[in-house]
Amino acid sequence: MVYLKQSTAVTKLVGPFLDVDDGDTEMTALSILQADVRLSKNGGNMAQKTESTTLVHDELGFYTCLLDETDTNTLGSLKLMIHEATALSVWQEFMVITANQYDTLFSTDLFQTDLTQISGDATSLADLKDFVDTGYDPVLHDVETVKVNTDMVGTDSAATAIEMAKVPKSDSNVVWNTTAQATILTQVDASLDAAQTELASAPAYTSSIRNMIQWAFTVLKGHVLTTNTGISVKKADGSTELSASVLSDNGTTFDRSEFS
Repeated sequence: MVYLKQSTAVTKLVGPFLDVDDGDTEMTALSILQADVRLSKNGGNMAQKTESTTLVHDELGFYTCLLDETDTNTLGSLKLMIHEATALSVWQEFMVITANQYDTLFSTDLFQTDLTQISGDATSLADLKDFVDTGYDPVLHDVETVKVNTDMVGTDSAATAIEMAKVPKSDSNVVWNTTAQATILTQVDASLDAAQTELASAPAYTSSIRNMIQWAFTVLKGHVLTTNTGISVKKADGSTELSASVLSDNGTTFDRSEFS
């Protein structure tokens, strides 16, 4: 298949034109006029070519045939037919393709592969294009405000420096800035000032530091009942047992068990 670029003038060799009697002798002196060159565009009715130049013999019975922009303006098959009285019929079929397709195949262009839908939805594709072009919006589903906020994208160096100054420094050569120090102090104060929940039992060895400190506070401040057989640490109500330890003395060794 010979490809032609849509709506583009082109010169093609057509033939060979051979003697109608012996089917072998090359016919080199034919007068092939514009009206003799018949074209069928994509299966349509035959008509003479628009380009007016008479064909000129090249060699071996082949003739130079010029087609103009109108002759090649219809996409699809293009059939060229010539039948001179003293020569056998000659025909050639072409395929007319878009300029983008032709230049991609035979030059340096690239196939144009524009999407028109995503999952059958043209609106979704339009939204995607808006997002790429302008940071989305349609209509105020937003994101665009992030795009145009120069403080956020870092194009405003002064604003960026101010924000960076608020970040605590972790290296030993730089003291944390006052903003970071104040924030940390506020958070620590809030944690220390927060009311605590009463322990449900004595903390384990692997418990949190908070629970361990709270246990020491409970034992020092709260009601602790000691008898000859054990120690009972009471809850804040002064009567409910929080944890207990067993005491024993065999006259040689005094032992206090772990609080449970």
